[in-house]
Amino acid sequence: MKRIVLWISMLLIPFAAHGQTAVLPVYACGNPGIKAVTSGSSSSNYLEGVIPSCLVKVYLTNTTTPATIYKDSSNTPQANPFTANTNGSIPPIYAATGQGYDVVLSGGITPNTYTIPITLTDLSVGIGSGGFPITLGSTSIAGSSTTTSVSGLTVDGVTPTVMGYVDPTSSIQTQLNGKQATLGFTPYNATNPSGYISGNQTITLGGILSGSGATSITASAGSGYYMPSTTDESNWNGKQAAINGTGFVKSSGTTISYDNSTYLTTSAAASTYQLLLGFTPYNATNPAGYISSAITSVNALTGPALTLACGTGLSCISSGSTITVSLATAFTINSFTGGSTVELGYPVVNPTFAATYSVTPASASITNTDNISSPTNLTTPFTTATIVGTFQHPSTSTTTFTLTATQGATLTATQTINWQPAIFGGVGTAGATSSVSAAGTTAVLSNGNVLARMQLGAETVGETFGPFNPSGQVIYLLLTGGSHTFIDAGTGFPFAFNAPITVPFLNANGVSITLYLYQSTNALFGTYTPKVAS
Repeated sequence: MKRIVLWISMLLIPFAAHGQTAVLPVYACGNPGIKAVTSGSSSSNYLEGVIPSCLVKVYLTNTTTPATIYKDSSNTPQANPFTANTNGSIPPIYAATGQGYDVVLSGGITPNTYTIPITLTDLSVGIGSGGFPITLGSTSIAGSSTTTSVSGLTVDGVTPTVMGYVDPTSSIQTQLNGKQATLGFTPYNATNPSGYISGNQTITLGGILSGSGATSITASAGSGYYMPSTTDESNWNGKQAAINGTGFVKSSGTTISYDNSTYLTTSAAASTYQLLLGFTPYNATNPAGYISSAITSVNALTGPALTLACGTGLSCISSGSTITVSLATAFTINSFTGGSTVELGYPVVNPTFAATYSVTPASASITNTDNISSPTNLTTPFTTATIVGTFQHPSTSTTTFTLTATQGATLTATQTINWQPAIFGGVGTAGATSSVSAAGTTAVLSNGNVLARMQLGAETVGETFGPFNPSGQVIYLLLTGGSHTFIDAGTGFPFAFNAPITVPFLNANGVSITLYLYQSTNALFGTYTPKVAS
């Protein structure tokens, strides 16, 4: 009966007034009746056209006066205007009853937006004006009604009482009582206030208790327990004869029995296989049960009773009764890689290192002089590691990474990451000034000529650049030193360059350094390889 009462209560809830406010019938932002466009073609069906996060404004009907609105029936203030949900749904809008409202929807998230605002006019809260007609039995509520509750409702002949409970004299109560009686229940009434199942019912089991087709279980006298008959118990006992003994059990057809002829018991195995393997069984004269010390054969095989096989990387040497096991190969670090040279200011993020060994070590770790994630412990087989962190230096610097590996002996190996300035060279038209800018791995001169990066690191005496192939052009060198002289590497003759121009250079990583721009004195034709003489 409680389920019917709850359903009626839930039916009436939407019509109950929440104080002096109720919900406006506005639920979503949308532009229905549009078609999807795929690869330039429109779909044949129409879409709902949900518009996410549209802007909602509420006015008193036929005015530009913003209405006072709320988030809930407790009159928690709601901003006006406010933004709807990202899925297009509009949270409930509570407003005072007895008033008309205009709701303006606009905005959204591109490409799903209102091209122009739309206005829903003369909306009312609750069931009132602008709502929809409802008919419940003989009771009707017009769409223009301001009714906020319904009373005196009759559902299928059930009359609600003052407290909202169903009258027990109703036809539904009578029908339910009839169902309980057929199930063996005594209905709730004055003589049976608990409404429990009668204790004298027969439980039909369809003849599954025994082969004799029993259809009920009878309570034993005084105990309250239900027991099978003597005949049923006899039938059960006859299904499998009890077995009692020690050994292996086998099944053959409907019979289960022991089989100790195929499978040896413990006592039989002790006197059979142990002796063949050279064991003396555990007993009073040999309490430890050790392998006999004088084994000369195993299962009729003569020669050494035991063979010790050494795995990869091990050496086994036998001398009398002693076997010496040692590493077959001396432990070495064969390789350790991962270092690099980068331009000043370049960030090296999470560098990775690799190692190889003559024998897999027992442990290995990598430390670094920047003390970032140091040490980093490697895991077996200890061949790779990523050092988590960012390594970066704005001036000429070196960070050293040291691999330490242990396998009997502890060995080390190192790699470095070096930060160096870049130097550049190329050909172009004469007349470049000290205005030089970086572009990736190149340097762009004031006259637009582009010089390629020649190397990372300062130039040294004896170093050559090129070959360059000017055609009526000059050769430019942008170097770290400002007092060099040059010769032609091919001929050995002096190579004339103008006095260098000091260049304040901001490299591609935002690091400022001073470089020097050399321009060959003459416009040249052919192939040239300048060499630093001093």
